Amino acid sequence: MQAARALDDVQSQNLAVAQENIAMQGALEEARNHVAIVKSSEYAAAKSIFDELLQSQRQVCACLAPSVLLDKLHAAVNEVDEQSIAVHDRFLKGELQPDRFAEQHTEIRQKFHLLDLKRQAARSSLYMSDA
Repeated sequence: MQAARALDDVQSQNLAVAQENIAMQGALEEARNHVAIVKSSEYAAAKSIFDELLQSQRQVCACLAPSVLLDKLHAAVNEVDEQSIAVHDRFLKGELQPDRFAEQHTEIRQKFHLLDLKRQAARSSLYMSDA
């Protein structure tokens, strides 16, 4: 008899605990949903900031990539070389006096050789870093 009563007490206690757990399950699910909402809103903001920074980095890298810088140096060398040819042509046509031609041509050729040396150095350092 006492064993049956003790068993009934334990069963009723288990039933009460089970009902409390079931009641708490709804609150726990609601709390999980709130956490998911907060996480997703924080993720979206962080992802947006990350994407902006990544885009900025890509733009900088696109401007400063070694191949881009080497192409710019190559274009500058070609431009200065064309200026030198133009001054030479003007001299041959008699549009420039010899002293003015010598001054301009020397200045342009110095600039050409400096840029060409930079281009050669950049190219060799680029090839050395690839090895």
